[in-house]
Amino acid sequence: MSWEATADERDCDPTLCFLGLYSLQTTGEFHGPDQTTGPIARICWALRLVMLRQIHILCDGGICTDQLAAFNEIAPFIKEHNINTFSSLQSLQHYASSIVMSTMPLPSIVFLDRVNWTSLYFKGQYFSLEKFQNILRGLEEEILNLWNDQIMLGFNIRVDYGDLVDNLKNQKPGYSFITLFRIPRTLSLRTKIPSLRRSSRIPIKQRSSFSAFLG
Repeated sequence: MSWEATADERDCDPTLCFLGLYSLQTTGEFHGPDQTTGPIARICWALRLVMLRQIHILCDGGICTDQLAAFNEIAPFIKEHNINTFSSLQSLQHYASSIVMSTMPLPSIVFLDRVNWTSLYFKGQYFSLEKFQNILRGLEEEILNLWNDQIMLGFNIRVDYGDLVDNLKNQKPGYSFITLFRIPRTLSLRTKIPSLRRSSRIPIKQRSSFSAFLG
């Protein structure tokens, strides 16, 4: 149906009213065009799904003989350039997309050091190459602690390996490069993994002697 404006109520389409309220921010401003195209697209897809369901309802109820006849019944409400909600949304979508494509956005990254490129502002937050190095160093330490303490359980097991070969196309459940028989140099890896699994079931007070045995 079409929503005709009156002198007392100019914005009478509830879908467009919802879009306006949905785009309203807590500061009292509305979202920019780049943040509006997504909600409009989702509403248009929802309208298409409603129309598709209505087509099946008309066919199942015997009102229309086939789906094409049912579509022709509701086509005026889902086509552009007609006076309907869908056409209004599409017009807003084209307008917002045009603004987004023709407007150059402000940069998110501003480099302070234009010689060595080691410091920058990202959305107002200062970053430097030294900070990134500290982050990577901290992640490496956490991974090593996780591997040594929680995975290896404190056991100092040396695994001699050669060239690792991995079949990236193998999608079988349980596949691992350890099970590949094309890696003869990693035989020690395949034999020590089961012993490590068995050691995880040994009580903690017995692990020290077992660790000495492995050494």
